[in-house]
Amino acid sequence: MMNCKKKNLSHALVACLLATLLSACDEGRLYEDRLVLPEEGLVLKLTGRVSGIDTWPGDYSVVVAGFSGDNEYASITKNVPLPATDGAEVEVVVAGISEDITRLELCAVDRLRHHMATFVALPSPSEHMGEDTVRCDVGTVDVGMYHTVQTQVFDASCTSCHGATGTASASLFLTGDRSYEALVGQPSRLEPERLLVSPGNADESFLSLVLHENGHTGMNHVDILSGEPDMLTLMDDWIDHGAQP
Repeated sequence: MMNCKKKNLSHALVACLLATLLSACDEGRLYEDRLVLPEEGLVLKLTGRVSGIDTWPGDYSVVVAGFSGDNEYASITKNVPLPATDGAEVEVVVAGISEDITRLELCAVDRLRHHMATFVALPSPSEHMGEDTVRCDVGTVDVGMYHTVQTQVFDASCTSCHGATGTASASLFLTGDRSYEALVGQPSRLEPERLLVSPGNADESFLSLVLHENGHTGMNHVDILSGEPDMLTLMDDWIDHGAQP
């Protein structure tokens, strides 16, 4: 008798619960009744015309990222969406930017969210912590992988000897208007059996070799990027993924 009563009571509870759930579904409020807590912290709304996102291989992402202190691994990231047409305007909203985020960037990161290249340094979060939303228009930005190699490797470390003055060591111009045609698929004058940049093969590209090991030229080049291993990795990955313009 006791077991029978328990069983009937259990059936009644189940029936009551099902009736409540079905009633909520009929009213369209099953999910609306959930408590949604607002995300704390600053909100950044970034807009701009961004080109070159699709030139990055899958190992990388173009993101809006927040970093804490000197940490080169992002604490928070939001992917920049691929625009309908290259260079069209995009919008990125990053919520929950906490007080421990000391810098924000439009940048490239690898799979581990390690910082690789900065495109635009964004306003410091500490200057806007009393606000709800910070709006930032970055204008027109080329984030293409080759453009990044040009500006952050060639322009920063190579053109002083290779073209900035109108002349170039070994007649190799690495300025933005000439570097691609001068490098990709072109044989080395010093080692003609090698291409300066062999698309898809950084290990056999003369450009990569001279930056990894000395002895390929009369003037050693290893020290040029020895203090910037990320830039060397970036250049090699650009070559390995086809050296696209």
